[in-house]
Amino acid sequence: MAFFFIDSPRGSLYLQNRLTGREFRAIRLRLGLTQGALAKRLGIERTTIYRWEHGKFPITKMAALAVQQLDAEARGRGSRSRG
Repeated sequence: MAFFFIDSPRGSLYLQNRLTGREFRAIRLRLGLTQGALAKRLGIERTTIYRWEHGKFPITKMAALAVQQLDAEARGRGSRSRG
């Protein structure tokens, strides 16, 4: 499994290029998004999210990276607002 390193204004991130359907779903739920809402943010169909989460299709590398980036950004905003 490959990891990507991203240096952003909010800090450095290590992102996996592969996620399981269970991991993907956990991130989506942590973000508080429905399948439809996440699909809209990623520019794909809701059924694609369903298929990824249920292991029907492999999750694309770009989708795995994008959802992890959204999660990292949300966590960054949450830690600043609590701090």
